[in-house]
Amino acid sequence: MRLCERKEFYYLLSVLGRVSLVLAANETMSSRIETCVEKLCLKGCRVVWEDICLLEDGATLPETEGLLETERLAVLHELKFIMSVYSTAGSCEVDD
Repeated sequence: MRLCERKEFYYLLSVLGRVSLVLAANETMSSRIETCVEKLCLKGCRVVWEDICLLEDGATLPETEGLLETERLAVLHELKFIMSVYSTAGSCEVDD
């Protein structure tokens, strides 16, 4: 293997190592998000709608304490998606 090929090989290993670290971090982040969403959903539809409003206003819920801002936004996104499914199905109504 020539010197330039070795440098490219080591660069590739370096990049792959960083990608692995990012993927591992994303798995941890994903797990934290999933756990938080599950806890929030156990509170019931009406409370989840209220929590969505609070999260949209930038509030921190007890379940979201310790999460990064990106994780908190991901939780909000997941909750909105879940509730949109319930709204479409009509199985989780909220009184006006």
